[in-house]
Amino acid sequence: MGAWGTGIFENDDALDWVLGWQEAGEGEGTADEPGRISFVIGAMAVAVDHKGYLDVDAGGCALAAAEVVAAACGKPSPAMKPGPEADEALAELAAWVRTPHAKVLNDPDVRALARQAVDRACGPESEAAELWDESEHAAAWRAAVDDLRSRLA
Repeated sequence: MGAWGTGIFENDDALDWVLGWQEAGEGEGTADEPGRISFVIGAMAVAVDHKGYLDVDAGGCALAAAEVVAAACGKPSPAMKPGPEADEALAELAAWVRTPHAKVLNDPDVRALARQAVDRACGPESEAAELWDESEHAAAWRAAVDDLRSRLA
């Protein structure tokens, strides 16, 4: 796991997911080429629907997608707030969640899916949780996840 911090977007898996989101078309898209909405919902559904041990990359993507849902509900993480030091891809994502395109993410069913994805990515059969729990930064990562969970409530 390539991580430089304990924040949801402070690892390679989450930022790779954001780059994939950037490449997706607007809207729902198609089965072959998911749109941005499907890209967000799909990352969470993959984690929730996965049986057995969840790989770190799927967990990181699910957490990033859940952050997008929280932001679309008006509760963005500091990492998604525009500023002079903001990552270009995250700045684009932060701007997108404030557009009419992202309003569909501010739905009770989508928020419920996001909460389930967070629980799955942090649960006992999650490689991300296992790796963080084995590190000296476990408490800080758990705090970041708990903050996300509270913003999705």
